[in-house]
Amino acid sequence: MKGGRYWDEGVTLVEGCTPCSKGCAHCWSAAMAHRFAGKVGHPRALTTSKGQFNGRTVSQWLRLDRLTVGHTGRVMAIWNDLFHRDVSDRFIEYAFRAMLKGPHTCLVLTKRAERMGAYCSALLPRDWTEQYADKLWLGASICTADEIEPARAALAQLSAAGWRTFVSFEPLLEGLDVTRLVPPPPTKACEGCWRAPWDKCRQPCERYSELGKAYDAGPHVGQVIVGGETGPGARPMKPEWVRAIRDACAAGGVPFYFKGWGEWAAADNVGEHVTNSRGHKYDRRELRVAGHERHPYERDLAWQGQVGLPPLVRIGRKAAGRMLDGRTHDELAWRAGA
Repeated sequence: MKGGRYWDEGVTLVEGCTPCSKGCAHCWSAAMAHRFAGKVGHPRALTTSKGQFNGRTVSQWLRLDRLTVGHTGRVMAIWNDLFHRDVSDRFIEYAFRAMLKGPHTCLVLTKRAERMGAYCSALLPRDWTEQYADKLWLGASICTADEIEPARAALAQLSAAGWRTFVSFEPLLEGLDVTRLVPPPPTKACEGCWRAPWDKCRQPCERYSELGKAYDAGPHVGQVIVGGETGPGARPMKPEWVRAIRDACAAGGVPFYFKGWGEWAAADNVGEHVTNSRGHKYDRRELRVAGHERHPYERDLAWQGQVGLPPLVRIGRKAAGRMLDGRTHDELAWRAGA
């Protein structure tokens, strides 16, 4: 998990994409496609002059073989969006066949959860979920509140069909209510239940029908990942946003993985002296401010909107790190048996 990676190897099955979310504004994949355009293994004309994807995609059929060979136990991340509107159903089917045939655990993450839910729950053979459920994880990428409900409905559809699902809040751009994405915690009404231990049970039942209905209505998400934005133009992520998701996962018994703060970190989480990503040096006492006074490097500061809270300072991904409240959070469901 070096550098916050929760996979062992990435396989780009689809080159190119179409921006469809606020989270796409500073896409790292688009930046790489723009930088290496025309070089060996990298198609041309996938990005605009500003380095953003232009909507053109290329399905890489020859790379499907990479999913069928290698050592057992590796976690493979599938890039870019396999469920883009221009990727054919035939290519998706062959990609799934390759993933299920190979010895790896594969992670498929999409911003188009509606198509993924419809395709995987209706078009793929039902016996695939029974045979290969542990080898394939289907995930939805969520950055803002308006993306939650479409993803929730699709993930619930996938869960009902037997697929393992996860959610990635990366980059996390605002505070989110994730209570409908993770199971609600048991209540005192569950005390004394024959299901032991009752405080860890997540099964709906007649004993507490309200809890059962709430759990039935939502997806059975098996993993949550949170991370900040990186690269040029990265936007800050507030600590309270991360803590809210972490606490909801803890209450619902869902593994929580914190990938990192991105380019920004709260001033009280850095050392006494810190150098930001532009080489400007700060003194920690200088950053303990309560208002919105002008600062010589104000473009590298972001205020949390509440008097008394320390500002966020842009210090770079490596310096910001992965610590949350004094520890890292490395729970990964697909590595539970490793």
